[in-house]
Amino acid sequence: MEYRLFDDKGAIFTRTPEVVSDMLYITFEGATAIFERDDGSSAYKLINDGVCGVEGSFLKGTVRVTVAVLNGRTKSQRWFCEGIYTQRLKSGEVIVSPADTDLQKKVLEAEKEIYDLKTGQSALKEKFSELEKQFTKLLEGYDIV
Repeated sequence: MEYRLFDDKGAIFTRTPEVVSDMLYITFEGATAIFERDDGSSAYKLINDGVCGVEGSFLKGTVRVTVAVLNGRTKSQRWFCEGIYTQRLKSGEVIVSPADTDLQKKVLEAEKEIYDLKTGQSALKEKFSELEKQFTKLLEGYDIV
């Protein structure tokens, strides 16, 4: 399972569910991963060379994932990542998948936001162009050396 970290959030890059028997290995871009279950249990895993592992026995229900740079500072950098949904099989293995299955809705919302931003940018360009024309007309009346 691979996460990508952006600003203060993280998203699961590989969307395909996986079957875990012993350890779930997750790749990140540095720092420490914190896994929290709904029952309040948590596991801190050091990330070495961009990878950390969490025991399959820990994976129950929905697991929240936070990545943090633990450097002794009060306000260290953190990423609140997409959660992991787990389902235990009779064989003891665990199926893990992204907890958020509404990715298409998020993509559409992002596309709408991009469209709105582009529309706003076009309106600002038009307004700037009008102001520039007015400024040029004002300056035409003055002899600027």
